[in-house]
Amino acid sequence: MPHDADGNIVGKNDSAAQVNQCLQNLDTLLGVHDFDREDIQKLTVYVVGNPENLHSAWAAVENWFNNEVPPATLLGVNQLGYEDQLVEIDATVIKES
Repeated sequence: MPHDADGNIVGKNDSAAQVNQCLQNLDTLLGVHDFDREDIQKLTVYVVGNPENLHSAWAAVENWFNNEVPPATLLGVNQLGYEDQLVEIDATVIKES
């Protein structure tokens, strides 16, 4: 979710900013549970809005992962759970033995 530490949506009308917030939150969660980015097996990126939002969101994902994105699906959707929310990212994380 593109929430800050206080639970507020960040990056209203900016899908790239929301991607970055989602991925920062994911990084935090990974660290808390002793996982690394390499443990991300799959991403699903949900984006509300026009094709520009999807392109901007995907560019932010590629940038975050230095163009080495884990297997991922980018989906355009009509609406997400919170007002002003444009992006949601679902990650499957599995620690390799």
